[in-house]
Amino acid sequence: MIKKSLKMFLIFLCQIVLLTGMAFGGEEDTHLRQGIIDLSVGENVEKESSNKEGNKEKIDELYMELMEKNILKKTLPRLDAFGIVNIRSYNEDSLKKEVTREYLAKFMIAMLNMEEEAEAAKDLSLYTDVSADRWSVGYVNLAGSLGIIDEKEEGIFSPEESVTYPEAITALIRSLGYKDRFLPSPWPNNFIKKATELAITNDVIFNSTGKLDYGDIFLLMNNTLKARGLEKVEEGDITTYVEYNDTFLKQKFNIGQYDGVKMLEIKKDVDNEGEVKFKFLNDTHDDKYKAGDTKVFKLLYESDLEKLRALLDEEVTVYVKEDNEVIYIEK
Repeated sequence: MIKKSLKMFLIFLCQIVLLTGMAFGGEEDTHLRQGIIDLSVGENVEKESSNKEGNKEKIDELYMELMEKNILKKTLPRLDAFGIVNIRSYNEDSLKKEVTREYLAKFMIAMLNMEEEAEAAKDLSLYTDVSADRWSVGYVNLAGSLGIIDEKEEGIFSPEESVTYPEAITALIRSLGYKDRFLPSPWPNNFIKKATELAITNDVIFNSTGKLDYGDIFLLMNNTLKARGLEKVEEGDITTYVEYNDTFLKQKFNIGQYDGVKMLEIKKDVDNEGEVKFKFLNDTHDDKYKAGDTKVFKLLYESDLEKLRALLDEEVTVYVKEDNEVIYIEK
């Protein structure tokens, strides 16, 4: 009885984060503003594998193609710059290892920029198979309380169980703020359909019966950060979920992405602090800059100066925090 009371108390503590305006929560009377978000579902978009061995060879071949295209190699430093993953923890071999449910919880909470909330949810465990002193308990508690990752059965999380593609895609779509009732179709087709519409599955080798590896989850997370999440709006007794007017990266980390920018000047001092001057080649999506505008930004992230200088007069993508601090530049 005492254990059950403690569990309910922890659930209450975890769910306090809902008061911050995140698009998760209980069974309040909610509506979707028609014409803003297309929540339609349709055809089955799963890709079945008919021959397991042949499929594995094809997946290995496609995986190497992704590596050769530098898609994965570009994704990891980007996620590292955002503070979501630690690039030093992964190499080409570890990227092929299967992701477990507790690591999925960690990545979802990191992508929501809720590490502090996870730290506060560590004292007790909501699940009988996750001890209160386990490294992942805060992530697991919070991901479960927010409804991002379902328990396997009552009180059971199965932290070391490998994650399937549909399970990961479901967690990502829920992280964006979509509730299950917004996608009225049999699972997992409804979530896969929405992920396809939002371009979350781009460049990902999808197999509906296969397990997810670290390379896959990082690609999926990177694509999710480019998508637009839902924002909860309360007007009197009515709660509405509307599409956020910028990327999920901007919504959760206040980091803006600008493509089509030319790097004109760069300088760094002995303390690795510097400035970089850009010219915008196009009007930006947020209307902050017009084509032809130039702007000097603070340069925050550590990088070899010669490597950065190699990008001078090149068209690049730049990631900027709200206070005009550049945290990442890529070709």
